[in-house]
Amino acid sequence: PRFLPVLCLLAVTDYLLGRWIERLSVLPRQSPGEEIRQSRQRKLLLGIGLGKDLGLLLALEILDQLGVLGDKGIPLGLLVYAFTAGGYLIDIYKRDVPSEKNLVDYALFGLFFCKSYNGPLVRYGQIRGQLKERRASLSGISTGIVLLIRGLSKYGILAQNLQEVYLQAKTIGAEEPSMLGS
Repeated sequence: PRFLPVLCLLAVTDYLLGRWIERLSVLPRQSPGEEIRQSRQRKLLLGIGLGKDLGLLLALEILDQLGVLGDKGIPLGLLVYAFTAGGYLIDIYKRDVPSEKNLVDYALFGLFFCKSYNGPLVRYGQIRGQLKERRASLSGISTGIVLLIRGLSKYGILAQNLQEVYLQAKTIGAEEPSMLGS
């Protein structure tokens, strides 16, 4: 909770940077000198966005090493967000996707950490359609609850028991030449 304001500030600045980069990308044809200036501005904005996100990660790592963050360390959500936002800005810079016009939809994309089925670095173009066409329904909610219960059950029944087997096998080690040790 203490990093929530930082996360919200990052989301707003990355949203605005994405809009600005796109705005410079779609200006009408200018003189060659003006096009070069716009290209430099786009690169500068991309650099600012990536520098901000990577600078935050570096600052958090330094604070963690100094013990300022306490025993909890760097929040995983900030790490995932920084990489997600960086990919978003790069995609807009390369003109692979248009920038998101709605701040709420961008925040949902950037701060939606439940996209781990594709890994934490989901590209904006991969889920853009899902963000635009989302519809809440009772059947969708019930399907989500069933999937959540299945996932928790698999974790509770399989993962915890398999972890105990793994820890026992790990303690046997390689010093005992046995089938389990091998």
